[in-house]
Amino acid sequence: MTRVVVSKKMMIPTWIVIFSFLLSLLCSPASASFAVVETLEAEEAVLNNVELTTQHNGYNGNAYADFRGLGAHMAWQLQVPTSGQYKISIRYASADSRPIDLLVDDVKTGTFAITETSRWNIWYTETVTVFLNQGTRQLKLLASESKGPNVDRMMLELSNDTTGVPPPSNSNSNNQIYEAEDARFNKVKILSRHDGFQGDGYADFSGQGAYVEWTVDVPASGTYMITTRYASGNSRPLDVIVDGQKVDGLAIAGTGGWSNWFTEDAEVFMTQGTHTIRLLASSSTGPNIDYIEVIASEIMEIPLTDPPVASPTVVVNAPTATLSTVFYQPEDAESNAVVIQDNNDGYEDNNGFADYLGNGSYLKWTVQAPVSATYEVECRYSARVARPAFLVVDGQEIDEFAFSKTNSWDNWAIESKELYLSAGSHTIMILADQSTGPNLDWMSLRPKTTLPPTTPQPTPGPTPGPTRQPTPPPTRPPTRSPTRMPTKNPTPRPTAFGFSKYQPEDAKASDVEIVFDQDNYEDNNGYADFLGTGSYLLWSITAPISTYYEITIRYSSKNSRSLDLMVDGDFADEFTIPATSSWDDWDVESKQVYLSAGDHGIMLMAVASTGPNVDWMSIRAMTSMPVGVPPPPPPPTPPPTRPPTPGPSPGPTRPPTRPPTRPPTRPPTKAPVNVRQPTVLPPSDFGAVTVLSTGQRLERGEFVSSPSGAYKVGITNGGNFVMQDRQSRTLFESGTSDGYRLFMQSDGNMILRSQGGGARWVSRTYDNRGASFTLDDGGQMSIVSAIHGAVVWLAGEPRGIYNGPPNSGVAYPARGIFYYPWYPQTWTVNGQLAHYEPSIGYYSSSDPFVVENHLDSLDYAKIDVSIASWWGIDTNLERARLLLRMDRTIERGLDLKWTIYYEDEMALDPSPAQLREDLEYLKKWFAWHPAWAHVDGKPVIFIWNEAQCEVVRRWMEASNGEWYVITKLFGNYRECPVQPDHWHQYGIGDGTLEYEGVSFTIGPGFWRADKPTPKKPRVSKDVWCSFVQDMASSGQPWQLIVSFNEAGEGTMIESSPSWASSSGYGDFLDCLHDYPTL
Repeated sequence: MTRVVVSKKMMIPTWIVIFSFLLSLLCSPASASFAVVETLEAEEAVLNNVELTTQHNGYNGNAYADFRGLGAHMAWQLQVPTSGQYKISIRYASADSRPIDLLVDDVKTGTFAITETSRWNIWYTETVTVFLNQGTRQLKLLASESKGPNVDRMMLELSNDTTGVPPPSNSNSNNQIYEAEDARFNKVKILSRHDGFQGDGYADFSGQGAYVEWTVDVPASGTYMITTRYASGNSRPLDVIVDGQKVDGLAIAGTGGWSNWFTEDAEVFMTQGTHTIRLLASSSTGPNIDYIEVIASEIMEIPLTDPPVASPTVVVNAPTATLSTVFYQPEDAESNAVVIQDNNDGYEDNNGFADYLGNGSYLKWTVQAPVSATYEVECRYSARVARPAFLVVDGQEIDEFAFSKTNSWDNWAIESKELYLSAGSHTIMILADQSTGPNLDWMSLRPKTTLPPTTPQPTPGPTPGPTRQPTPPPTRPPTRSPTRMPTKNPTPRPTAFGFSKYQPEDAKASDVEIVFDQDNYEDNNGYADFLGTGSYLLWSITAPISTYYEITIRYSSKNSRSLDLMVDGDFADEFTIPATSSWDDWDVESKQVYLSAGDHGIMLMAVASTGPNVDWMSIRAMTSMPVGVPPPPPPPTPPPTRPPTPGPSPGPTRPPTRPPTRPPTRPPTKAPVNVRQPTVLPPSDFGAVTVLSTGQRLERGEFVSSPSGAYKVGITNGGNFVMQDRQSRTLFESGTSDGYRLFMQSDGNMILRSQGGGARWVSRTYDNRGASFTLDDGGQMSIVSAIHGAVVWLAGEPRGIYNGPPNSGVAYPARGIFYYPWYPQTWTVNGQLAHYEPSIGYYSSSDPFVVENHLDSLDYAKIDVSIASWWGIDTNLERARLLLRMDRTIERGLDLKWTIYYEDEMALDPSPAQLREDLEYLKKWFAWHPAWAHVDGKPVIFIWNEAQCEVVRRWMEASNGEWYVITKLFGNYRECPVQPDHWHQYGIGDGTLEYEGVSFTIGPGFWRADKPTPKKPRVSKDVWCSFVQDMASSGQPWQLIVSFNEAGEGTMIESSPSWASSSGYGDFLDCLHDYPTL
């Protein structure tokens, strides 16, 4: 075989080598399928962020290439002797999975998976097959998704059999390249500032709404690949719109620099004729676009009039776009906690079957839908007992396989589901969530139709097929079991529900050094030393599903410092870094953020300080369920009735919790209609204006008025974010003096920044991607979620006026429960996840879905008063969350009242004047509401306080007889000279806590999330039911339960898989239902 080395060391003319090679092909035996054309050593490549080294042995040549991080690449230039199909192999070593892209002339043509070789001196070979055109070509290896492996050499082999080989892309009449400069565009400039583009320039998108659009001629009806070449500093997704209909989306990940160009594909079906293709930045500011290439993926040669007579052909192991049945094997899937076994009989191929190992196990395939249509998904499985699993498509849970028992692991059955898929690429996951999962032999995908549509199909609507409705997404039953996150993950990239740790040395960094001079960091590669303001670490991560994630950092700092947590370039939260005594002492801090399924950039940036030392960052999914499509609203719920006598009932007096539903979505520019009792202002549909949408900003000195001009919002010349009325009275202010720009981030978080970029005020609504900020003529500012349509942040003028007690009196004895509307921020304690998970997963307290579920549960448990934890003005989005619960309580006609548990007493020791200010605020915003609890004509408030009579004195002075004050009792509480209106007890005892004439308190147990063992073990159902019976028959005025949903302390009793019951509410709520207060 002839070896051709293209480098400065070449001693023989290239034409001689090429001639010799071609001659060798003519003389070679017919049985040879590939012939070696080229062997390229690492030291002959052009390197970028790649080092030549000899540290580990086993390599060829003089050295090997060590990739140093995301975006690193190496490239060879060579002469391809003839057009044809080439096998390209690389020899590599890697301690873990580090995929690397193959680019031909800067166009991505394949990916080397790069599996773990266990050690750096063990070398493997991996191969991809591509078509190369004759002539000068550049072959590049690019680390676009990982830090990259070590690479020893690359080898090219040409196929001897060129029959049926496709011609080069640019010579195919069905393949066309469309340059950016030839497009129609909006909010786009044609520039040539950055290197690497083709043609005369590239399109620079300049903001949300920007687009480029081409008119293309499609020679024949079929499936086409639209390949987009782009560069981007960070994630900037684009919509792919064909003939005015969105048909796909491009993730557009960061390329590591504006001169680095990547490609991304979208597959669409187009009929013969003229079409328009538009790339639209609908939710981002957009990247730079070089060109698109329209490539014929599969041309339809069947007639479009009559369906074919023959049944579909079965194609095994061919996951490509086709109208026949495609089978997908477990060994070809991405997986988590699944092993390939062959220890049972009856599976259908020689490669074994998938054995699911537990909750969170999954198989995930990437599939191609050739047309927009309804598809049938079949799974062949075995299960000795029922082992249900969820069907998750593109990160969204849409249905559930029952996987009923087959009596034996050797008996196999087939179960199928139908779903609608738009034409293009999708992911299908079979996820074990309510069980440890079945054994799975294969999955297949088959279109229910045999023909492509004759016109381009829009994105799936409510009726995707012409004759049948698509399978509706399942609603969440209250007893569904969560997925427990795996305790370890074999790769650095997070898998579904897993835990992944990221090292500083693997991050993109600015003004950060990796050092080793302090003790106690956790690996051998050092830690990150932030050197000043503007220093940052940036990791690229993949979120497997759309849900909440916990981000934890391990840090050390000799004094107090801070880091901004940025997601995809947007501010999400701030790590406040307290001093750790010395640089050798380390601590952890966690934040919760919402991430949609897909790739994201997570950045730690020192903005307000020089930053700490950071050892690592970790990310963990906090839920077992993907965020699904909102189910339809339920029929009206009749007002509940209490049974006249206590005693166990044969079952709930009403059906188990209807899968909680979301109220109708309110348009972002509409304020909520006033529907409350006579204590409120007259009902009115206030006109509203959208002040900011995603990506928009308000500069210092700019103001926006409500439609009638009654109110305005803006930033004063003094840097204060305010809302004012016509008389310029300030009704809301941020209290800042250096605010410069108010910006609505894509994640729904609104942030006021100084001119230097520091965060001065934030709304903390970061889990509501696409939210909008509105101002209405009623004087309310709102941030409205685009996900579920609810108001998630609220300020300005309340809708009601307190003018005396509404008809919301509480009659003794009253059953109260302590309630916590502060999630997802508090699912962890000191970085440790709560020991119990709700049946509806780790949720957000702003989600109307959650509110409906909780109201159902409180009503079922015969609760009279829900006592919501309150930590002060503007904490935990309290205005929007409490009003949403009270509004829905009244709208549903529930016999339930609300009040708050004032938690700040111990921490702040507030004066009577400070307490009076808080009480006035509570009266202004909440106490007027018909759902607020009143006793003796006064609004009720519960106080968590220290064991001091002085506390009681201050509260009674502050309330001035206008509030019904209920303080927490202590040892000598009856001896206090000033007595409150009432006392109560909050706590978990060895049994029940009864105080004659005061209260009766019960709790299930106490187990803090950060403790390995419970302080008070959780009681059994029988013991709990005896507690409830004793409480119900005690006659005490306040009969209290600790708690409905305090997960961090492990006192929660809301529905959980840990105490599931046939009613759907769980054992603890069942007992409360069966034994109401007498």
